[in-house]
Amino acid sequence: MADIDSILNRLKTLEDELQKSNQLNRQLESLVVVLTQKVEQLETKITDIQSISRESNSSTTSSGSDSTTTPPSTSTAINLNPNVSVPPIPTKNLITPSFTVPNSFTSLLQQSQQLTSVTNSPPVSQNATPETNSPTLAGLSPPVTPNSQSATPNSQPASQPTTPTSKEIGSPILRKFVLGGTRAFKKEPSMDQIGLYAPPTSPKVSKRTSQNYDEENKGENNDVTHSQILRFQMPELPERCEWAIAYEYNAADDEWTRGIIAVHMESRAFASGALRNAHKLTIKKNPVIYSANFNSPNHVKYEEGKRVNQMKLPRLFGPVDTTYVAKISKTDVNFERYFEDVKMQMLCKELGARYNDNNPPKNIDFLNAWVIEIQKQNGQSLLCGLEMFMEGEFKKQNSNFGTVFSDRNTPQAFSHFTYEASAHHLLVVDIQGVDDHYTDPQIHTKDGVGYGAGNLGEKGMERFIKTHKCNPICIQLDLPPIGVDLTDSRNITRVIRGTMALPDLVADLDKHPYPSLAPESINFDSMELANISTLSGHSDNLTALIISEDKKKLYSGSADGTLKIWNLETQSCIETNRAGHRKAITAICLTNDSYITASADQSIKIWDKSNNELKHKLEEHTNDVNSICISKEKNLLFSCSSDKSIRVWDLNTFKCIKVLTAHSKSVKSIVVSGKYLFSASSDETIKVWDIEMLVCIYGISDAHEGWITKLALNNTGFLVSGCRDGTLKLWNLSTFMPISTHEENREAITDIIVTERYIFVASEDSTIKIWDTIDIANGGQLKCIYSMRAHRSAIFTLETDGKYLYTGGSDNNIKSWQWKNK
Repeated sequence: MADIDSILNRLKTLEDELQKSNQLNRQLESLVVVLTQKVEQLETKITDIQSISRESNSSTTSSGSDSTTTPPSTSTAINLNPNVSVPPIPTKNLITPSFTVPNSFTSLLQQSQQLTSVTNSPPVSQNATPETNSPTLAGLSPPVTPNSQSATPNSQPASQPTTPTSKEIGSPILRKFVLGGTRAFKKEPSMDQIGLYAPPTSPKVSKRTSQNYDEENKGENNDVTHSQILRFQMPELPERCEWAIAYEYNAADDEWTRGIIAVHMESRAFASGALRNAHKLTIKKNPVIYSANFNSPNHVKYEEGKRVNQMKLPRLFGPVDTTYVAKISKTDVNFERYFEDVKMQMLCKELGARYNDNNPPKNIDFLNAWVIEIQKQNGQSLLCGLEMFMEGEFKKQNSNFGTVFSDRNTPQAFSHFTYEASAHHLLVVDIQGVDDHYTDPQIHTKDGVGYGAGNLGEKGMERFIKTHKCNPICIQLDLPPIGVDLTDSRNITRVIRGTMALPDLVADLDKHPYPSLAPESINFDSMELANISTLSGHSDNLTALIISEDKKKLYSGSADGTLKIWNLETQSCIETNRAGHRKAITAICLTNDSYITASADQSIKIWDKSNNELKHKLEEHTNDVNSICISKEKNLLFSCSSDKSIRVWDLNTFKCIKVLTAHSKSVKSIVVSGKYLFSASSDETIKVWDIEMLVCIYGISDAHEGWITKLALNNTGFLVSGCRDGTLKLWNLSTFMPISTHEENREAITDIIVTERYIFVASEDSTIKIWDTIDIANGGQLKCIYSMRAHRSAIFTLETDGKYLYTGGSDNNIKSWQWKNK
């Protein structure tokens, strides 16, 4: 019985599988029917296209034979013909179904997928300026069908040069390093440990084919970005307009496209430069593909040496009546100059896209550029460059001979990027335009070939390298340093560590005078710091002191959470703010109308000076706020916290605009000066931040062997850091190397004041030490010239008005000190 049941179950299972198989077969059969119908429809359409193509081919052959016997006319205006046939259209790639496809359809499909191109040998020199005038435009060469011969006797099949140079953008060298591949922009290993860079990737321009429909279906409000192939005839030429042929270069595919447009150009130039006049121009009709009736053999010269895709149209941007700029040379130049300029600008646009792929602080863009040939009513033609009209202030950022005209980082960083992205084969300079929309660039190539007379080759590259200073964007993009003396062992160390040669930080630091406090002529053997008064009133440690700009008030913060305001003339407390913080006040800053307190209760509070009322409360930190500072120039507040972050606050809106995260542990101290913010952390590192871009541009690892508790800055180029283990270090801001290291303090350094000549250091060992910097300029080190015990126990804060020194300690008192004879 068991065997019978097993057999029955097996039969039932097979029956179920058979039903499922039958169902799948029915679905497959219905799908095959649908696909067969679609293939038949496609076959019918392609058969029609092939017949039209043969008609066009016969017209082409006739035109080609005529051109060999009849001398070409020097100038021919466009004539209209209602019997314009449709050029062949490339069919998109199709997925072939599994069932049998008729051979006729397969052959037609293969023919329709072939791309027509015209490739001839380039001129001997694309840089030469001929003595003759620019040739006039006649007509255009006809579209070439896939199986037809070129109408020009010198045409050759498309091929790649065997010995590539940078003359052509399509050369293997430039396509590999500038445009080719899908590799990310990354550092490649190198013997010199600096590395070469492969280009970043960006989406290529899509191979957009034209739509085959009548202009009547488009309506009057056509967008110029909509291209078309005419089915019947050219549209009517608008009043006061002229026909023109537009050429566009696609750097990603290394090919040209062309089309007919209707334009209106103002006769009077609105701007004039040394070499060209600029005219405003509007496009009145969408670009269209011309037919065999709009061409002449004379026009073939414009396409010699170029790969032309005759089934795509130029992509003009903006609606009809958008304003463009037509640039016309003041002197007679070879027509190739116009094409070279457009090719150069579109290559720069492609490089700009790859630069943007690396997420720089600000993206850049080069204007699209075209060559247009305007057909005049007298049968002549006019060749000019075309680009969009830019509103705004036009500025030149750098030149092709190393001159830098502005202090902006983005243009110089982009030039540096192109040098590395091309593996030193080319360099884009002559950056100019409105904001970061650029035009009219210049390219230097290693071999000095191509891109006009402005290509200075290696000489131009050397001039850029000589004047370039790597900036924070260069560092953010991780570009290798250029123009750095690698014979200096310190520079080699920085390169290996992945850092850069920074611009001179000292030039961008604040230049405000530092207090003197101790005159240079003081005799420390006969004078001493004497305690002249003591201010009492806080119930816990003094943690923060700051003096008002008029030097009449002293603000003090305590671990008891209160803030007191003292009159320095009467040495009395005039205000106590007890509603401030739940925990210790860690730092105080002043603005014109407010004072700002930071606390271990994770908050920052802004108070009105006039009435001590709370104006704003900032509570985005998630741990103790350890320090705050203000950039008055940028009107920004910076705060650092034990939550490992630095927050940037806009003092106009009191909103956090940026969170800076580069430290791995608590951030203990920050100080701002000019364009830079310096931060120190328990992770034993010091970071340098550019406050314009709000990015970290440099880091000193293992700056100390313990928590870094305090930073102070001298605008002559020195940074002072103190550590929890009592170590004091002086750093050179030009090399970021320590100048001197001292371990005189037995316990943590808590505060540092820098004066014109001396450095005052407070410590938890209850002492104040004074260090002399007089020998630093001559290659010497700091010298401790004075030390005293100022409080019974730890000192936490220092402040000075230039005449008196104020100290706050764990004895809850504020003491004032002045130099007196012993």
